[in-house]
Amino acid sequence: MGFFTKILKSKSKSVIGIDMGSSVLKIVQVKKVKGSAVLETYGALKLGSYAKKELGRSVNLTKDASVRALNVLREAINSDASIAGFSIPFRSSFIYLIDVPAVSDQKLAQIIPFEVRKYISIPIEEISLDWSVVSDVIVDDQSTSSGYGDTELEKPNKRKVLFVATHNKEIKKYKEIAKESKVDTKFFESETSSTWRSITSVNRTPVLIVDIGANSTKFYVMEHGVILRSLTIKQGGETVTEIIAYEKNISFEKAEQMKMELGLGIESDETVKAIKNVLIEIFTEANYVISNFETKYKKTISNTIFTGGGSTMKGLVSMSREYIRTQTELADPFSSLKHPLAMSSSLRESGAEFTVAIGIALRLLEY
Repeated sequence: MGFFTKILKSKSKSVIGIDMGSSVLKIVQVKKVKGSAVLETYGALKLGSYAKKELGRSVNLTKDASVRALNVLREAINSDASIAGFSIPFRSSFIYLIDVPAVSDQKLAQIIPFEVRKYISIPIEEISLDWSVVSDVIVDDQSTSSGYGDTELEKPNKRKVLFVATHNKEIKKYKEIAKESKVDTKFFESETSSTWRSITSVNRTPVLIVDIGANSTKFYVMEHGVILRSLTIKQGGETVTEIIAYEKNISFEKAEQMKMELGLGIESDETVKAIKNVLIEIFTEANYVISNFETKYKKTISNTIFTGGGSTMKGLVSMSREYIRTQTELADPFSSLKHPLAMSSSLRESGAEFTVAIGIALRLLEY
């Protein structure tokens, strides 16, 4: 069913998950040993300088700059694996949960492209399409809704299908980056699927995931890997850095370093107050998504999981517990991998930034 389904069969080689975010490139290399996924090496590289911008800024790199950054990071962390998977940014894919006629799998494969045309305006020949049938357990039998809208589909004798459509130009770009970086790319996957794979060990559904990136924060409710609700706002880690730079009258790069080292522990009441105002906006939107989902699906969200580089800021998760009406926690994807116990503390603190890369690596291992 499309480019997402080409999975690595050999379980004896090292593999790398690659997450090229808007401001930071992340790589995680793992290997399967006696049935367990073992962490071999990992690392992150801020991409600002590759676009002649300050470190921490979100950028849109050229293909050549992306290749340089990928090669630099692989060398820095001594990554010698050539088998890889790439994440596709949430913003680059169309993800919908839809109703389709209750027909056989063979017939379904024939009608899906026609059904997809009802939801996206891009010509079908210009996209790469992946889809899967969704269990009735996930959504109410009487209605199904898109993960991106409020349209009710109250139709009997239907099957529920999740489809992901990505523009071929986006796939081509990543294929060229992989080729010039001399990595054997086995698949390209939406970052939401990678994230879910990394956090499924928590075994709680449905879950609200709050992904704080550089220039935006994404909220999505997932159950059994299916997005049932989503929202994106233009507030992220970059917003906080700009506040610190303004309040402290320092450069963006110095402010970024201060944010990473101190977070809400910065010794300035006015600066902390300004940062908290941004975070309160994020927490308020989280509550909105929770209420909207629970009203529509008549299900309770008991946990909110923070992920993304911006969520690792010191004090953020603790503060969230004062505002979000569910239990909250920081994603701990490295707990899925075997690693030296001495590294556990540092991996928990930084792990949320590597959620996507780890999810990709786990898929490569068919873990």
